Formats: sequence, C-alpha cells, structure tokens
Amino acid sequence: MNKRKQEYYEIIGWDERGIPQSSVLKKLGLIDVDKVLEKVRNK
Repeated sequence: MNKRKQEYYEIIGWDERGIPQSSVLKKLGLIDVDKVLEKVRNK
C-alpha cells in the first residue's frame, strides 16, 4: 500500500509526505499557498 501511495504522490507532484511540490502550486497559480507550505517542506 505504501508503495502505491508514493507512486501516486509522485505522479501528481507531491512529496513523500503528501505535500504538493512548489512547481505544482506555481502552475496552479497558488503562490501564496506555496509560500506557506515552504515552511512545512523545510522541516
């Protein structure tokens, strides 16, 4: 199950913790969300 979840995250552009990658958020125009999640990604 974990392997499938990781494969899914990779396909949709999320990291291994299920947090959207910066590039995905920027494509969607969610720059403000990206700035907030940057703090979470760096932990």
